[in-house]
Amino acid sequence: MLLFCSSSSSSSNGNTAPDDAGAGAGAGAGGSVILELLRLYAPAAAIPDHHGWLPMHHYVQHQTEWGEEAEALYRAHEPALRVRTTDNTTTDTNNDNNNNNDEHVPSRNRRLALHTAASNPRRHNTPVITRLVELNPRACQQVDGDGKLPLHIICENIGNKDWEDGVETIYSAYEEAIRTKEDNNRRWFPLQIVAAMTTTTNTTTTAVSSPSSRLIQKLAELYPEAAQDVDYEGKLALHRICEAGCRGWEDGIRAVFRASPEANFSPDHQGKLPFHYAALRFARKELEGANNQEQEELAGDEEEDDDSSSSSSSSSPLSDVAQVEVLFELLRAHPIIIQ
Repeated sequence: MLLFCSSSSSSSNGNTAPDDAGAGAGAGAGGSVILELLRLYAPAAAIPDHHGWLPMHHYVQHQTEWGEEAEALYRAHEPALRVRTTDNTTTDTNNDNNNNNDEHVPSRNRRLALHTAASNPRRHNTPVITRLVELNPRACQQVDGDGKLPLHIICENIGNKDWEDGVETIYSAYEEAIRTKEDNNRRWFPLQIVAAMTTTTNTTTTAVSSPSSRLIQKLAELYPEAAQDVDYEGKLALHRICEAGCRGWEDGIRAVFRASPEANFSPDHQGKLPFHYAALRFARKELEGANNQEQEELAGDEEEDDDSSSSSSSSSPLSDVAQVEVLFELLRAHPIIIQ
């Protein structure tokens, strides 16, 4: 029961509980199921599920605030912050026989509480991360079962977070992480992870989320050498961010370009330059737009018209002007790339 409530307590009063409340004070008084369960049987905080997840692992993965419930869970079983999950059922990117580098299924195995909190894509979970780092700063230096440090994980699940939304806290506790590659076949630096991220649209709220330009700029400024690293497909960060196709020139691409201008004329294993990927994204958008328009004319139905237009906007959030600007700036920097 405590495990279930910990993984779904976002609907309870856990996010509004005062941060300075006592660990067990007023259990049940505010209607918190977790506090009441801990009052009745505190040892439940030390009981894992069949994947080796403790209530604390579940709680910090879903919460944005470190309130009375979180503090009570911690006080009931303080070693929880140093216990790893044991789920080995998902893809392990450390497997040398895994040659499909395009499919990096996020694993949930051998993760500390800080790892699971870093995987929370919600923007405002900085209080949770800050408290976990305070209680167990050494976790910032430890990789999970996929060879990823907390900094790698938070960059991979960044959503629309900014530098101040937990990323800076983890970086400050272990600055070497920004200069550390993932310990798996992909072997990306944090900058490469963020550069490769595409824009995602929440189907419930239709909100578009992608890493902030400030986050990309900070990663590129703090360790520009990451933009010079060639990955398993022969691609640099500039290839990745142009291939993602969800950013304008001033919205992150310029920062990556400045960190490694020579990437602009460096072909990957397929012989493609960053300019090629940017051009392909633009051409794909134009083709999708033409196909959608043709479908609308054939259908002539208002409902289908709304559906097709929404799919077009979600597939490529950049305006034509922004995409042309990317092509223009890359070409202006090195005209030789089209010869």
